[in-house]
Amino acid sequence: MADPNKALQLLAAVTGTGAGTAADLGVARGKFGLQVSHTGSPTAVIVDLEGSIDGTNWFVLGTWDEASVNSGDIVFITDKPVTQIRGNLTTLTGGSSPTVTAWAAPL
Repeated sequence: MADPNKALQLLAAVTGTGAGTAADLGVARGKFGLQVSHTGSPTAVIVDLEGSIDGTNWFVLGTWDEASVNSGDIVFITDKPVTQIRGNLTTLTGGSSPTVTAWAAPL
């Protein structure tokens, strides 16, 4: 079980789309900060923070989109309590060997 009082690395220099490993928070949390950074100058990056109560059914809590924020910026998600979270890189295009890293901090 992840420590719900610390930032959790959800994606670590991934090079392709897809969901990362789930982090079990142990307790329900409803507010999160999602920070995404990338290398390789991709032209499009979208990362969803997904949440679940049962570990089987996942839904989007919030989205970090390169079109509206910069690498390293944080987006905030509120009022969506879940017990598990994961990062899902849904879009990665362009650039030269791009990688994406995502961290979430339960608040």
